[in-house]
Amino acid sequence: MASASTPAAEPTVALRASDLMPSAEAQAEAAAPRAFSPLADAPDAGAELLRLKIGEEIYGGLTMPQLIAWVEEGRILENHLVARQHSENWLEAHKVPGLRPVFERLRRERSGGAPSLDSGIGDTSKKSLFGGLFGKN
Repeated sequence: MASASTPAAEPTVALRASDLMPSAEAQAEAAAPRAFSPLADAPDAGAELLRLKIGEEIYGGLTMPQLIAWVEEGRILENHLVARQHSENWLEAHKVPGLRPVFERLRRERSGGAPSLDSGIGDTSKKSLFGGLFGKN
């Protein structure tokens, strides 16, 4: 029997899978949604900085390659707004010239490569020369 002055040895316990997992704080950080923050890489000195507006939140100091990556990840939607760093002229993301091809490619991939209804491709209806010019059949 152990005396009160010496601590009792803890029994040996087999390791569990949960013992090898990171701490609860590390798990919470990993599970938290990614914040919109600039990438660790410093932007090129000549790169134009942009801002992104989602609802009432504005994220600044972004480059076009960052925005393209975020569009591909689904973090930026067509109706989100983009502006130059020191401008208040906001433009919908799908109308930004550098992002338009990315949105179009993603749209084609989602639709399985079928042309969109508004593209005019595959339109087999006949139109007369003048009817087509003036919006009549």
